[in-house]
Amino acid sequence: MRENTPRSSALPVAPARGRLRPLGLDEVRITGGFWARRRRINATATLGHCRDWMERVGWIGNFRAAVEGRIQRDRRGREFGAADSGVWNRTRGDGLTFLDVLWEQAPFVSSGRFVGAVRALAGTWLAEGLFTRAERDRVVAAAVGADLRR
Repeated sequence: MRENTPRSSALPVAPARGRLRPLGLDEVRITGGFWARRRRINATATLGHCRDWMERVGWIGNFRAAVEGRIQRDRRGREFGAADSGVWNRTRGDGLTFLDVLWEQAPFVSSGRFVGAVRALAGTWLAEGLFTRAERDRVVAAAVGADLRR
């Protein structure tokens, strides 16, 4: 850290008091040690892994669908209608996600049948250690609050 004499307005924090200030990007060079190894791992493994998962769970496809005007029809993700559980749509050992397994049971003849299917599957995922109790409860609450008429 250097004395509190900001050279750029593009700082994450510009404290008004104190001797120290954040360094700008042009003031730091990572040449070795822990952070160089982390950068190398990010560049060679982590970023590709993240990109692959974003493709796999549909997030990248959602951007493509939005640009191409297909988002209402083709959107993939963790929401039931407009109800967002906030729970990651995990993949179990066989490669299927929670929503993959749920939608295999579709069509649902009523909202009650849909909620029952979500409740039963979320219970199974809890028993298998794929959900915590709180996650199970949030997924079920999202299903109860879902507007399936779209």
